[in-house]
Amino acid sequence: MSRYLELAAEWREIIVQKSKFLSELEMEDWRVAVLNWKFGVGLGAAWFLFRRVRNRQHYHHLCEYEYGQYKNVPDWLPSINGRTLDFLAWICNTQVGDLLINKIIMTVVGVPKFRTLKITEGPTFFPFAPHNLPVASLREPVDISGLEKAHKELSYVPNEFRYRRAFEYVQAYRNSQLTPLDVAERIIETIKITNPSLKMLCDWHPEMILEQARESTERYISGKILSPLDGTFCVVKDQISVAGHCNRSGLSFINKIEDEDAPLVTKVRDAGIIIVGISNMTELGMSVFGANPSSYHGTCRNPINTDYYPGGSSSGTAAAICSGLVPFGIGTDGGGSIRMPSCQTGIVGLKTTFSRVSANSYAKAKTCCSTVANIGPMASNIIDLALFYQVLAGPIRGDAFSMAQPKVKVPKELTPYLDGIKIGVDWKWAELSRPEVFINFKKKIEYLAERGARIIGVDIPELDFISTGHLISIVSEGSEAIGEALNKQRKIAPDNVVILNAGLSCCMASDFTLAAKYRTRLMTYLKGLFKTIDVLANPTCAQTAERILDGDENGSWKFGATLRYMMYVKLSNYSGIPSMSVPSGFAPNGLPTGIMLQINYPPVRLICSKSLTIVNLSKSLFCAISTKFKLTQSINS
Repeated sequence: MSRYLELAAEWREIIVQKSKFLSELEMEDWRVAVLNWKFGVGLGAAWFLFRRVRNRQHYHHLCEYEYGQYKNVPDWLPSINGRTLDFLAWICNTQVGDLLINKIIMTVVGVPKFRTLKITEGPTFFPFAPHNLPVASLREPVDISGLEKAHKELSYVPNEFRYRRAFEYVQAYRNSQLTPLDVAERIIETIKITNPSLKMLCDWHPEMILEQARESTERYISGKILSPLDGTFCVVKDQISVAGHCNRSGLSFINKIEDEDAPLVTKVRDAGIIIVGISNMTELGMSVFGANPSSYHGTCRNPINTDYYPGGSSSGTAAAICSGLVPFGIGTDGGGSIRMPSCQTGIVGLKTTFSRVSANSYAKAKTCCSTVANIGPMASNIIDLALFYQVLAGPIRGDAFSMAQPKVKVPKELTPYLDGIKIGVDWKWAELSRPEVFINFKKKIEYLAERGARIIGVDIPELDFISTGHLISIVSEGSEAIGEALNKQRKIAPDNVVILNAGLSCCMASDFTLAAKYRTRLMTYLKGLFKTIDVLANPTCAQTAERILDGDENGSWKFGATLRYMMYVKLSNYSGIPSMSVPSGFAPNGLPTGIMLQINYPPVRLICSKSLTIVNLSKSLFCAISTKFKLTQSINS
């Protein structure tokens, strides 16, 4: 023990002597030390200021199409809400966020890798497909006799619940069994009961509904109806101007009442269709789930199971149709916003060919992503979808793209058989969806094969680049459109602040141009692909609806789930081809799944030669699915 004490004393003495030596040295050489410190700082500052800004990097020259980019969404991607999300939104708007977090987000979605691409094709900013077909004229009538015949012949699957089709309303009016005013009164009562919990509509006025219904009733009495859809009902998404209502784009700080209808709404009114109100949507159309923390809107609920989101961003339109309130409605789609909620609520939704439905009515939207966004119909069944499509489609004065569209046509006949139709399926890509989604998708493909379709395996190349190119396009446009509100620190949901700040700080003009070049490459590939197949089929979403969690009321950021929702839908937005979601069945948890059908350029094929194909596919799928919904009270009960 004494030996250890002696060693400790020796070490203590050595340390004391060393400390005195260092202290004396510092006193003598402090000037040298300060000079060395200043020199080091100066050298570091010079390196930082004069370093190469653009690092030397290897550019990836794209010549032949590159296959095999099948990557599943990693499970470790964050899902946050509440105070954590508020903190993330705050820090993203600081220098630290600008230098670190925003760049991490852009890296995860592949922007740095996309910047290394060397593409020889020229840019295509608007995915418009030229054609040499007869151009439609203003207010040209459309022959819908084929749809009327299909409505009469279409058999019903026995269900506990069945949607009422538009033709059923019209037939009841003609037979004097009902009047539009009778139905309007029941709709108003239904809204009063269900809307406080479902939040389908964000702006509606009973007196406006009744006024339109009285006018329609008088037209039926006098025999002067405006169209075969006179007296039917629809809702309009909160991105399109309707006179007497606010066009908020899901935001809470916009309160201006619109003085006039958007051109598309005018077409709807000219057909005698009654507008029930403005349907809810996610804030700025940015959430794929349906969440909206806005005090004015609130989060819309899924009528199939109100513990879940209905999908977004056309959440209110989907919920209104799914609950049986209206047979059809207007949605918008910049990255699946028609098809995703249609999938999650078990209805039918069509993202039309680029500019097939004029985007002029979208002009006042606060996030008008004009290179990828489309307006389209949503409906409870394929017949009503086609009927409402022919009302919306066609030229509108002042929109150059819509004035150059072919004539609007709908099928003359529907048949359940698909002999000779070639359906392309990228099985490796489809298998990236959740098992319950893929099982239903595979069953429906097998069903279509039994109906005579020929199933052809295909490989879609460069899926990572397709995803990143679309993201750059939509985030760049959306960030620019809402940049003023961000700068003024207006009340915007924290999840949107994170996304938009990343877009504003990280997406450059060169990125947008590169994405336009890649669009040209993608459109060229798809034209070649559709020479070998008639229809490309995918799951609509890679998973079922997300559950609404505690803490989501002020916004939620589910990075992984967002990527799974959008995995398949971005292709058609980026390239401009038409795409439709129809139900494929139900998962074990009772939530719907969807199958998505995409067809080729030019746009006439959607409504002419190939329209028969896509409507037949949808009819076969729709008739094959036994839908037993647990719905809220509706006018159909």
